[in-house]
Amino acid sequence: MTHKILLENERKERRSQFIWTGFILAFFGLQAVLWTFAISMTARDLSHSVVAGYDEQALNWDEVKQRWEESRRLGWECEIAVESEGDVFGNRLVTINLSDSDGNPLGDAIVNLSAFHCGTASEVQDLQLEQIEKGIYSGGIAVRRFGNWRVRGEAMLNGQKFLIHRTITVEHKSNKSGDLARHISKNQEI
Repeated sequence: MTHKILLENERKERRSQFIWTGFILAFFGLQAVLWTFAISMTARDLSHSVVAGYDEQALNWDEVKQRWEESRRLGWECEIAVESEGDVFGNRLVTINLSDSDGNPLGDAIVNLSAFHCGTASEVQDLQLEQIEKGIYSGGIAVRRFGNWRVRGEAMLNGQKFLIHRTITVEHKSNKSGDLARHISKNQEI
């Protein structure tokens, strides 16, 4: 009788081990499914994006800080304006007024910008602005979303480089006066 009880206990023991091992493996399997789902959702989300060159800036922070300081010492001012209304496809005109420390317009500069909506950081638009008159540069941008946009770039003139880093707000409707929606502020450092 004791031998039968021992065999019965062994069977119950193996069955319990099988059930608990299966439960643990099922738990790990469920975790793998959940993590796969979370990673795939994050990878497809346009608001999650790796900022190009961020690691290089972090590694060379002293040089980056020095470039910002040199840019600040120029004393140049930059005013960014986005047309309050665009065409049917959402294309709008971006205009930059660039002036020196005395308020004189800076002509013949090379102005390159990149811009993205803060909610879709992976959709970066590169803009090369053309001079339309002395100190005023313009180019097109496709505005598919309204709200905060991050604008980065540089203006180069006679070997001098002015760094631009702004957050601007692009609104859906024009203001009452019909003017361009303007954003005037000091440069934001990285």
